Amino acid sequence: MTVKKGDTHESPHNDSDAAATAGHTVDQRTATLSRAPNPAEGPQSDTPFNPQDGLPGYVVTRRLGVGAYGQVWQAVRVGAGQDVAIKIFTSPGRLDWRYLQREVDRLLRVAEHPHIVTLLDANLQNEPPFYVMALLRSGSLANLCREGCPAADIERSARWFEQLVSALDFAHGKGLLHCDIKPANVLLDEEDNVRLVDFGQSHLQGEAARAVGTLNYMAPEQAVVASANEAPPDPSVGWDIYGLGATMYALLTGQPPHSHSDLRETLTQLPDIHERLSQYRRHVLATPFTPVRRLNPKVDRDLAAIVEHCLAPDPQRRYHHVAEIAGDLRRRRQHRPLRCHKPTTGYVLRRFLIRNLSVVIIAVGAILALATLSVTFYMTGETRLRRLRGDVEHAKRLLKQEEGRHDETKAQADQREAELLEIIENLQSQED
Repeated sequence: MTVKKGDTHESPHNDSDAAATAGHTVDQRTATLSRAPNPAEGPQSDTPFNPQDGLPGYVVTRRLGVGAYGQVWQAVRVGAGQDVAIKIFTSPGRLDWRYLQREVDRLLRVAEHPHIVTLLDANLQNEPPFYVMALLRSGSLANLCREGCPAADIERSARWFEQLVSALDFAHGKGLLHCDIKPANVLLDEEDNVRLVDFGQSHLQGEAARAVGTLNYMAPEQAVVASANEAPPDPSVGWDIYGLGATMYALLTGQPPHSHSDLRETLTQLPDIHERLSQYRRHVLATPFTPVRRLNPKVDRDLAAIVEHCLAPDPQRRYHHVAEIAGDLRRRRQHRPLRCHKPTTGYVLRRFLIRNLSVVIIAVGAILALATLSVTFYMTGETRLRRLRGDVEHAKRLLKQEEGRHDETKAQADQREAELLEIIENLQSQED
């Protein structure tokens, strides 16, 4: 369910995913940006469009989609031969011309980033008025969100996450807040890179204005429509951070956060926009979303933690700048502790072991080798010692045997000596 400014009109880009845009650099010297002197006084009646009538500088070929304000057509840029998507406003009477002119101006503000839609041309004085962007045929992330995210696409999704963070960091650096980030506003080019589109709800930082985005992708503090006597809330970076987290949540799990069937039914039954937004805000603040890994256990813990930190209901508990998200995504790739994660000893130790896995494996191998060598030396020493002890015992036995033989020989010699003495004494007695 999409709710736009005052619930009176939608963004002019949401007609068809086929009417996608690519990040070509705008040549502001040659781009035709013809503006009515007073944008609020543009054409007010419906202007039927016949493709055979053509548009100045373009050959219109086929219609891609139809929206609240007009039609999106595929065309070829005369001279360049470039396929383009042209948004033709066939019902300008329902269009806020200041709104359209402002979007054109802000598209030019962020035209230089490779992951943001680039406006190629615009002619708001033509009958009918139109603007032009390069054509992409790969659709939006909304198509993939319906399919869920297989395990093989986790790293692909993380790469898109980093590209979107880069795009938002660039836009925020220009003072521009998108205010309506969702899968349908993220398109894919032929090189499988993302392009952020639809700056129709965008606002400058510090600009107090209505900027109601899309339910299920909208921060709770954004879900407010001020009454005539109230000042609208100031758009903040936190709105974009929440929308970014909700978009990645849907991509990784196949469903947006807080997409409970009872909530959808309740919101559908409420006719008033204030009541719908109030009910949505109360639900988001009071009901926790289902953790990412419960819906898709194949998502790694770090990526899930980054996405869930973006979705904190309290904006003070989210990331405060998209650069902080970029830092944690970089730490995830490097297997370093995340800033959004409580730095417990066990968590830091696990990150260290994973980050230095090869070193740990080498160290453990070296320790095991030394242990094996030590055991071998010990066993070898023990064997030699036993042999030596055996040799000593054998020598002692031989020594005892020799001592026994020596004692026996001495006894025999003493006996022989006694016998000889006795014979000598007998001989002397006979002589006397």
